[in-house]
Amino acid sequence: MWVHIDTWLHIPHSYASVGQAIAVALHDLRIVKKLRVTLGEAQPLYKASWAAARESKVLAGILRVPRFSWDSSSAICPDIVFRAAFPFNFSLPSRCSNSRLLMHATAETGRLWDIMQPHPFVSWTTLGKLRNTAVVTPSNWSASAFVKAGIKAFVVPHGISKHIRAATFAEKQQARKHLGLDSACLQLLTVGAATANKGLPHLLTALSSATHRLNALPADQPLPCIQLVVKAPSAVYEHAEARLRAAVAAVPGHPSLRILFHGATLSDENMAQLYRAADLYITPYSAEGFNMPALEAAASGVPVLATGVGPVPEFLPRTVVRFIKAHMELREGSHDLFPHTCPQGGHCAMLSYARLDEEHLREELAALMAALLHIREERLPSLAAAAPTGCPYAPAACALCLGNTSCVVEAAAWLREVPAAATQLRNMTWGAAARSMLHIAEAQWGVREATG
Repeated sequence: MWVHIDTWLHIPHSYASVGQAIAVALHDLRIVKKLRVTLGEAQPLYKASWAAARESKVLAGILRVPRFSWDSSSAICPDIVFRAAFPFNFSLPSRCSNSRLLMHATAETGRLWDIMQPHPFVSWTTLGKLRNTAVVTPSNWSASAFVKAGIKAFVVPHGISKHIRAATFAEKQQARKHLGLDSACLQLLTVGAATANKGLPHLLTALSSATHRLNALPADQPLPCIQLVVKAPSAVYEHAEARLRAAVAAVPGHPSLRILFHGATLSDENMAQLYRAADLYITPYSAEGFNMPALEAAASGVPVLATGVGPVPEFLPRTVVRFIKAHMELREGSHDLFPHTCPQGGHCAMLSYARLDEEHLREELAALMAALLHIREERLPSLAAAAPTGCPYAPAACALCLGNTSCVVEAAAWLREVPAAATQLRNMTWGAAARSMLHIAEAQWGVREATG
């Protein structure tokens, strides 16, 4: 069986990451599964400016995968085409009418709209009738949008990079040194485009509040530095740093709080180091199709604080993530995130977004930061004469949770167990995702791997 992967190459975007990771995984399986695997460049790029973002170091493994171009004069066509690019293009060359197309697509807001390539235009309604085409999406939350539109979607969760693993304390310190991060700081991390759905303003507001509350705790030494690293590749998300600066300017600062924007494109190895260096990963999203960074952070043994609705509760167990209370609501889409839903001069389409309980976000973040500081530096007094029963910390520390006196104690106990619990995620590999896609091709169309 010949499987061809059509995707953006060397572009720091989630669709490119998925396409390239599947290509490498299938290439690694080619002997066992008797596959021919090829790779090609999906065109056009979503933005012409992205061409300057190419980095051959992003995933070196793709250099091993043979290339194939649709411009080739060959009359032979792939059995299966897996395409991961945007806007979605469900067309194949006319000579390849017998090829089957698996399209990677995500519906972050649980609803669909027409965002296909203009020529030929294919609507979502038409897609449901295409015999040789199927949608592959990474979460049940995303799949539900296709189901509502009458389109069958197969769920194939994303995998984790081979470089991702839990780190010892010494390895965490080495990662910080490698990346130039201050080892004395409590290191917080969030990864994303800084678009409206990533929740950066909510995170910064909660972080400012938690830092000021922690500073009010009785302690023998000043509050150590707290650093939030915001990772968003500037080459693709050119407005990310400006959005961060605007969000930072809107919240009260604190001498101990540092915000670091990291806009460089990193290799898989260095991204693994960035996760490893973190004490806590935070993702207060309002819309996501999967949230690959949350999976990668958790698999690195880093505790995660995430929105409690949408896709993340599907794949992260509570042993590695604490959930922010939230509920779904219909809101008008945003121009910066989903411009295709906003006709010129008209209202944007109504989409499903998570509405965060911002007080709960502040409580959870403050409790986790207090517990992390206690574990790492034993900053909080172990006992205080006036401490409430069942709370071995100063009253102010317990008050962080607004009456729940055991919250910091419980948070510290949970944090200590996260690295061991992260081993539960080892089976979420790109090899498993690639095998799932082969099974889908067989079940949907009877296309089988060679047996001779």
